[in-house]
Amino acid sequence: MSLNNMVQCSRGHQHYGKNGAAGIILYRYRDDGQVEMLLSQRSANVDHPNTWCTIGGLVNDGEQTFQAAIREMQEETGYLIRQSNIALTGAAQDNHGGWTYTTYFATPNHNVKIPDAFKLQTSEITQVRWITRKELGHYPLHPSFLDHTVRLMNTMLQRDYDPATGAFCPTVNFTSILPKRWTQE
Repeated sequence: MSLNNMVQCSRGHQHYGKNGAAGIILYRYRDDGQVEMLLSQRSANVDHPNTWCTIGGLVNDGEQTFQAAIREMQEETGYLIRQSNIALTGAAQDNHGGWTYTTYFATPNHNVKIPDAFKLQTSEITQVRWITRKELGHYPLHPSFLDHTVRLMNTMLQRDYDPATGAFCPTVNFTSILPKRWTQE
């Protein structure tokens, strides 16, 4: 990690990536109607080790945030996302004042199969897993992912549905599924 690529935001935190950072949450429906997201566990070599979050990283000079998110997905998992194979459904920016993380939400087009096995860049992430909103409470989450992205999931992701009836399920109340230590502020 190059020190000349570090930025201090207005909140007093040090961030890697002088141009900000970006990541992508790929999501799909399980057979039971729940939406599952592809998330990664951070390695012991990075800040907030062993926490779960989006797959992403810094934005290079001259690079757009969406390009950075796709590049980081390929670098960290070996999976190349082709823009023609996904439907981009939303984006959210977590602006820290002087440094921004942009999260993209995308789902594969109907004929595209995303693999379940990946070739990981283990210096940055140790594993990836398809996780539903209801399962998030079983994982230690990266603080910024929890504070910003998790709170947006009911508006940024499609709702779960009941495959027997086709009816959409009520939205997930995150404060009821996340450990109290994560939701008390």
